[in-house]
Amino acid sequence: MDEHQRVLTVLGRNPVVRSISLPAVPSSRGTNVAATDTLVDIGIPTALSENGSIVGIIDGGVGAILEPWVERKWGLIADADKDSEHGTFIGGLLVGAGAMNPLLLDPSRPACRLIDIDVLPADPGGTGNKFDAYYPGGTPELFDEIEDAVREVRSAHGVRVFNLSLNFDAPGDNQRYGAAAQRLDAIARAYDVIFVISAGNLSTNDRRPEWTEDTTSALTSLARESRSTISEPAESLFNLAVSALNPTVIPNQIPFGLTSYTRRGPGLRGATKPDMAHVGGSGNPTAQHGSGLYSIDESGALVSNSGTSFAAPLVARELADLDASIAGSAPRETLIALLIHEATMPAPLQRGELRGVATDLAGFGVPRETHKTLERPDSEIVMVVSNTILPGEEHSLKFAWPESLTDEGKCRGYARLTLVARPILAYEHGDERIRVNIDAKLMSCPWFDGDSDRPERMRSMPALRKYPAELRERAVRLVFEARDADGGRRGVCTRIGRQLGVPSDTLRGWVQRAEVDGGLRSGTSTDTAVRLVEVEREVRELRRANAILRSASAFFAAELDRPHSR
Repeated sequence: MDEHQRVLTVLGRNPVVRSISLPAVPSSRGTNVAATDTLVDIGIPTALSENGSIVGIIDGGVGAILEPWVERKWGLIADADKDSEHGTFIGGLLVGAGAMNPLLLDPSRPACRLIDIDVLPADPGGTGNKFDAYYPGGTPELFDEIEDAVREVRSAHGVRVFNLSLNFDAPGDNQRYGAAAQRLDAIARAYDVIFVISAGNLSTNDRRPEWTEDTTSALTSLARESRSTISEPAESLFNLAVSALNPTVIPNQIPFGLTSYTRRGPGLRGATKPDMAHVGGSGNPTAQHGSGLYSIDESGALVSNSGTSFAAPLVARELADLDASIAGSAPRETLIALLIHEATMPAPLQRGELRGVATDLAGFGVPRETHKTLERPDSEIVMVVSNTILPGEEHSLKFAWPESLTDEGKCRGYARLTLVARPILAYEHGDERIRVNIDAKLMSCPWFDGDSDRPERMRSMPALRKYPAELRERAVRLVFEARDADGGRRGVCTRIGRQLGVPSDTLRGWVQRAEVDGGLRSGTSTDTAVRLVEVEREVRELRRANAILRSASAFFAAELDRPHSR
């Protein structure tokens, strides 16, 4: 302990050290399994299509009962070091959730192929040493193994969706963007894949009361929580985190209410976390129904269980079905956009004042089953547009409102817009890690078939627009010169903007910024604003480093008290 403290003290005094990150360790995973003493015939044909859905299960292994659906085993963990109960329950949900939970999902849906990526030995986060034996370098080596597996099965089997029902305990600031999340971001970006991550479970002592229809009581309970935000690596911005909702079959428990055990948002600044929610089983099981979410154990018996670990595969399956149903290879952002666009927020989370915090509890809602997403009624149309937008560009898409929904110039029906972007991240900037903001809006325009009636401001905005620095400088200079020559300001930005193809409002903003920077207008100059952001970031990082240093001593003390292999 003294040695660790000396190291931290030296690091803390070094002016070059901006922050200290201590390694995360896998969380221990409790179990809430309830057997039904019933062997289950899943009722799904074992013959699988090569083009069907496929999901990689990153866990401790999948039991032999699911071998007909397992296309490949990674084979890292020795049988003696495996605990396949957790992975088998997840695999059973991916293969036949509807058959075993017919009131929740379509029981006729075909099977899903599985890739068994067994990388987590038994007893992670407990008192044993099996994790250390497989990964003497700690969690970074675990992610090296995960990346090797993802790269291999992505290339050999085309897998793009991976279920990761694994969370980590880490010391220090719970508002940090952890190393595990950063590593998953890098893997997802490099191999064009999506990790579906459990939001994490609360300890028994931290669990909230059973969800209630009384919105005031529900909000009061949420307000009292102090340690309920999502666990690493669920904060990953490139991937999806999933919280857990109540099942539909247990009397006196509100269907699709927030479970007593699930972790929740808000996420770190700039992100909606969790992203999605699904049924994860009840945290208060009953003798008759168990947890209300059913799968199989290693013997093939029907069992119930609960946890965000089991909500995640239900979302992963929908993503995999979308990927398999779309011809060609759709960008990962397109898959996420389709999933989110059709998601619905559960009714119990939309009552009264709960609407204001619903996204912190369930993200964008529960995903719709894929066949319902793709099979649209005649009265609906979904348009998906994928493009690359560079800094300073504006993209527009024109579409005509259906004639059957127009009456004397008035439109009936509604339009919904979903925007999903691949973020540009700079982790060293802390809370300002998202470096590019993007926005979209729906606009009603009287013109469509031609530009003759198009408003002047819109005529100056083509679908693709970029503004190099040279153009900005030239435009501002021309405005200043025109003002000096004419002795007035009226109409100058509009005239110059029309000549250069720049919207007058945009040009006017450039001119005002130049006036502030030149001392001609009151306001904060660009240089000062940049410096203020840097100073604020430095203050946040110093505060975070101090908090980490304060908690590190306790963490190392706990680690030294644990038995270790020699």
